[in-house]
Amino acid sequence: MGTILRTRKLSNENYSTPKPKATPPKARPKPKWKPRLWLNKNLMNYPVARDPRTPTHWSKSNGRWVAKLPLEDRILLTLPADAPENVKRVTSGFDLGVLLQLIAEVQRSGLATVDLSNGELVRRMELEERSRYRQAVGASLQYLSWIGFEFDRWYIVGGKYERKVLPPPIAAMKGQSITLHPDWMRLVLPQSKRKRGYVERIWAALPLDAYEQNYHLMVLASAVKGQVEDIEFYYERGQSAFARKIGLSRKNRRPRLRAHSEKVEAWWSAHGGMLIALIGRDVHRDRKIPPGKIGFRGVKPPVKGGPSRSAGGRLVGRGGPSRRAACGGVRLRQDRRGKEMKQMREHLNPEGYV
Repeated sequence: MGTILRTRKLSNENYSTPKPKATPPKARPKPKWKPRLWLNKNLMNYPVARDPRTPTHWSKSNGRWVAKLPLEDRILLTLPADAPENVKRVTSGFDLGVLLQLIAEVQRSGLATVDLSNGELVRRMELEERSRYRQAVGASLQYLSWIGFEFDRWYIVGGKYERKVLPPPIAAMKGQSITLHPDWMRLVLPQSKRKRGYVERIWAALPLDAYEQNYHLMVLASAVKGQVEDIEFYYERGQSAFARKIGLSRKNRRPRLRAHSEKVEAWWSAHGGMLIALIGRDVHRDRKIPPGKIGFRGVKPPVKGGPSRSAGGRLVGRGGPSRRAACGGVRLRQDRRGKEMKQMREHLNPEGYV
């Protein structure tokens, strides 16, 4: 007799196709190192960034293209005779932001040639990783390989001034390798750590708006420590000259200066510092700021071992919450500065800057 084979019907319940697991969205990679740098104060007292919409008038002189920096006759922009048309423009805040990142990397490595991709520069500038930002970084790198600067007054430690000619910052580019010009290397790399010269320690990721960036650099360059109690600095300067040097024209200058002051104050507060700008006729310690003057009082944002944000979004010190609890930490200093800011605002004229 033949053998009868019995087959068992397979159920779909026991042998169902496994469903693919949902992959979580990839988080945006963060830079491993937050760039900071030593910047020559001449580049801070005479900032070269301007709004991209600012017109410039280029002319031929001695076989090259030259243009005066808008609102600053003591600085000259220079281009070679064979420069392309797309680089005949002012230096924007974005261009200077890219240059600060290059200087920070050169100072960190101590080498003239650094390897930085456009995406890494975008991350270090604290921008979203989008193709338009990467393309903008590429355009800025090309611009920095053509543009040169000439300063009529360049301060040297010792009370002397000289005329300074700076060639294009980027000497060569090949792929991700970027080489800084030797003249810029001598400017950004000090001979000794103890003798750094006429420089200031700043964060490299500054605001990319030209007005706010120039505002930030000029306030830091002129800040004097220990003038009023435990506040690091307080000083006054001419309002018109300050507004002109940051790139503000005369049209609606005062309200525009107030608006940019608020934005810079918010940036300082977010980075662990404090700043209050007092514009003419505001009251400071029962004394009116003279008309035509602008006063600055505050605490510099910490740069060395500065604050960072934890996963919860709270401001913590370099060593994390445990170190903050052990040594007083950043939070307590922030509370103290907040009280000082409130007390200082109480002295202001209600009709003025509140």
